[in-house]
Amino acid sequence: MMEWIRTRSRRGSPRTRRGLPVLATVAVAGVLLAMAPPAEAGELKDVRVGRHPEFTRIVFELDRASGYQIERNAVAPGIAEMVVSLDASGSSGEIDVPKSLIESVRLQSDGRRTVAHIRLKKDGLRHKEMTLREPARIVIDLIDESARSTASRSRDT
Repeated sequence: MMEWIRTRSRRGSPRTRRGLPVLATVAVAGVLLAMAPPAEAGELKDVRVGRHPEFTRIVFELDRASGYQIERNAVAPGIAEMVVSLDASGSSGEIDVPKSLIESVRLQSDGRRTVAHIRLKKDGLRHKEMTLREPARIVIDLIDESARSTASRSRDT
């Protein structure tokens, strides 16, 4: 049964509004949201590391777009680690890395999230990140600015 609530507007004239149906709608929506299953996490399909003349690239290939976060940690003086947390399941283990700006890549997965610990050869590397589609990929380029400036100076002489 619908209950009508009589209220007075600011000007003093009476008006009628429906209060109960709005409250019931909000309550039902809250219950449905609480019962909804959590979104399914993506899956990490492949991790690749490639060495290029100007940068080193690491690619995380996924089965669908997934959230991620990048952090930097100083492991020891002059040695840095990049930590990439992916909202995707994957396997744990070491990734083969060619001689590059990356020393090692270690993956840890708990079934819903995968964390990549990327040990960098040296501190002070700049990174550039991109997300690509079809297939879904997170791409991180590591750039050694000091090597770039040294190479450009040697070309100028």
